[in-house]
Amino acid sequence: ILKGLVVNVILRNAGLGAINIFLPVFLYRIGGIYLVVVYMVWGSLLKITVGDKICRVIGKIGFKKSVVMSSMTLVAVLLLLRICEVTGFWGWAILAETLAPIVVFMYWVPYHLLFLETEDKDYGKNSGIVGAVGTWSGVAGPLLGGAIISGFGFGTLFGWGILTVLISMIPILLLPNEKVAWN
Repeated sequence: ILKGLVVNVILRNAGLGAINIFLPVFLYRIGGIYLVVVYMVWGSLLKITVGDKICRVIGKIGFKKSVVMSSMTLVAVLLLLRICEVTGFWGWAILAETLAPIVVFMYWVPYHLLFLETEDKDYGKNSGIVGAVGTWSGVAGPLLGGAIISGFGFGTLFGWGILTVLISMIPILLLPNEKVAWN
């Protein structure tokens, strides 16, 4: 479990860290400060209003399936942002942010799977490992993102994010199914 989660967190954070720090710049370039504000406010409102409903879905399908759904939804979000860049129509960005609560809430997996599958005496150590790896890969992501944007542009950055998210699902798919029943 620990190895699979570490690989997942490294890849996912490297891809998302590269994108998230530059996303406001991208949105500003497409639609100005208005789009940046609308994107952030709309996403926050959605997370507040649908968060509990999404969490109920996690309880029904399990953590492993939820992280796969989150990752596939994240790929859709990144594709929509890429389409937004190509077309210049910022409605695609708003549609992407409409899917964001699914991405955020359904990716609760790492610490919960670790908690379910780790003996009590090892949980702190293993949680610390996943946390440290997450932090360092989160630092590497923006550095890589800046290099990608400088050399190749936002389109390549979104492609990088899609690739890392897809590859990050592999270790999750290899994990055993967890046994959890909750509402």
